[in-house]
Amino acid sequence: MDLPERYRTLHDRIEAAAAKDGRAGSDVRLVAVTKFATDDQIRELLDLGHRDLGENRLQVMEAHAETVADWQERHALIGAGEETVRWHFIGGLQRNKIKSVCRSCRLIHSVDNLRLAEEIDKASANLGRSEPMEVLIQVNVAGEKQKGGRGYDFLEVIKWWAQHSDRVLILFDPNKLDISDEFRSVIEEVRANPRHPCPVFPHH
Repeated sequence: MDLPERYRTLHDRIEAAAAKDGRAGSDVRLVAVTKFATDDQIRELLDLGHRDLGENRLQVMEAHAETVADWQERHALIGAGEETVRWHFIGGLQRNKIKSVCRSCRLIHSVDNLRLAEEIDKASANLGRSEPMEVLIQVNVAGEKQKGGRGYDFLEVIKWWAQHSDRVLILFDPNKLDISDEFRSVIEEVRANPRHPCPVFPHH
């Protein structure tokens, strides 16, 4: 099965899964991780209309970003108009790389401590981004040592980010996470904030 066929098959599965929940497939954002992709495969994905790319290593992302920029330039030259490609950083983020990642990415998937959140916010402001940096707070809800993310002390990060962002999503597994009174209090606090409509979803 070639890439276009695999891509269409995946989208069909997304459409079917979304329909079962009464939603449209367009509500789901598919991120293609470029980790082992060749330049030709990235260009082929872009030709298929895909616009969300993810990478967990800054140097690799910067190299792939050059391929994307060349594709965008060629696309503009043939009169196809501006095509926005959104980069997602999905790996562990070191503080000395925050500025570079904030310069290139739309969404950081791996914020796991308050200091990192504060420095991302500061770097985004200093860069004068036209859009605010979006982040996901990484939580190790099962407490597995081999996995990254915050443990049960992640409430301070959620509280801080809820005060600094217009978009907050809290996703948790009620079967694995002990929902303490403090956590319930944070959920209600975020829900009550008019900036964050319906931000909390149990995940089964």
